[in-house]
Amino acid sequence: MSKKIRASVILIKNNRVLVMNSKYSSGKTIFLLPGGGVEDYETIEDAAIREVKEETNLDIELVHFITYNQYLHKERGKDVLEVIFLGKIIGGEKETHLNDPSKGKHIFGIEWVTYEELCKKEFHPKKALENLKNFLGKNQ
Repeated sequence: MSKKIRASVILIKNNRVLVMNSKYSSGKTIFLLPGGGVEDYETIEDAAIREVKEETNLDIELVHFITYNQYLHKERGKDVLEVIFLGKIIGGEKETHLNDPSKGKHIFGIEWVTYEELCKKEFHPKKALENLKNFLGKNQ
């Protein structure tokens, strides 16, 4: 089984968190924090900033480390270590980012959701929900 490091970012605006609507080959829709894989010769922090820019067109800075989550991605046969940061938007404009599933892209939308809305969705990693609850209302 291969190993992967994924860098993710919690972004909060108007008491809502930014999530990616993702759909995988299994047909399952999952909501994720913006982020993605760390490339060779790239720091986890740089990967988090780059991935948010690629997926949302937002410029961010990282405020601090929040938590990590390790899980097995059965569909892709990978052991994943996800590192989660709190970020702050410093520029850019959010764009609706629809990808082509035939090219392996799986993002079908970007949305700002409340904590209550997120709890009703299939959200990963679940471990981040408690962190989100603590940050929402404190960060605008």
